[in-house]
Amino acid sequence: MTYAPKVEGYKLVDLRSDFFQNGNFVPTGDPEKAAKVIVDLAKHPQPPMHLVLGSEAIGMLKFADEARATEMEKWMEVSLSTDHDESTNFLDTELGKSFTKK
Repeated sequence: MTYAPKVEGYKLVDLRSDFFQNGNFVPTGDPEKAAKVIVDLAKHPQPPMHLVLGSEAIGMLKFADEARATEMEKWMEVSLSTDHDESTNFLDTELGKSFTKK
């Protein structure tokens, strides 16, 4: 496998590239197991809308979700300040409720 030349200022990319090039990389995910899960879920009466496969993906997604939630809470007042003064809460409408049903 070939790799692009290193570019100054892209340390994170270099770290990732070095990790893959060092010869010790063993993929965590098993494509056969993933394929089986996907095929099995195709027959499921209520398959997930979003499916995250693998421990690496779960770890990254959990971190991203926590970071996004923390930032949203930090800036909530600013976000809510942009509502029109005469507006009603869209999420209380029938259509709005359809977006937040579990």
